[in-house]
Amino acid sequence: MNMKFKVRKNFIHWPIFIMIAILFATFLLVQVNNYSNDQITEGILASVDQIEKNPDRPSFTGDLNDVAPLKASDFTKEDLDNYYKVYSDPYVIHLRKSLNGYLDGTNYGMDAPEFIISGNRDIEESTGHKSGLASFDKSYYKSKFIVLSLENSITGGMNITFVFQDKSDRIFWAWIYPLRGEGDEIAGYDLRGFSEMDMSHQDQLYFIKLYENFIQDKEHAI
Repeated sequence: MNMKFKVRKNFIHWPIFIMIAILFATFLLVQVNNYSNDQITEGILASVDQIEKNPDRPSFTGDLNDVAPLKASDFTKEDLDNYYKVYSDPYVIHLRKSLNGYLDGTNYGMDAPEFIISGNRDIEESTGHKSGLASFDKSYYKSKFIVLSLENSITGGMNITFVFQDKSDRIFWAWIYPLRGEGDEIAGYDLRGFSEMDMSHQDQLYFIKLYENFIQDKEHAI
């Protein structure tokens, strides 16, 4: 996982998405399958705090019309090949399955669906952005998405930032957590957090414009 994480981080050049790589530094308490909503909230807020404390967090103040979108030729073949591998990553795949589960009403991949669907006021007060799947139109989730970053979360699991191809007007964040079975092996995954990315809308539009060629890539999306 270290090698893959390093490659992903090299591909994504934006300072906001280069978070501190801490491999499962803190777990929230007892067994992962028995967390309360309060404990999940603590984990989400810790992940948000991890992002907010990034000293390189940028703020775009220019004209979006002057932003030149990056092209595949701006990256090495190795960078691109390794970036494309994120679409076979089990955390990314689980996010797609969870979105599908929300759409079909099964709520697959969510141990606490009422929490993930309705959102959390503490998180919204902390970030100033809406949280929960029901806070956004379902047309987002019907679209494929492209991954902007995949980073180890300070509370375990992975933080994923992503944009939906057919409705690319904002950046989203999700927290996917591994569920442990016997022998501490990963037995499954759980969608534990979902919200709009904690950055200004202007900054979101900047990154969407910068990476619009990748957002429009229908082959490398999920």
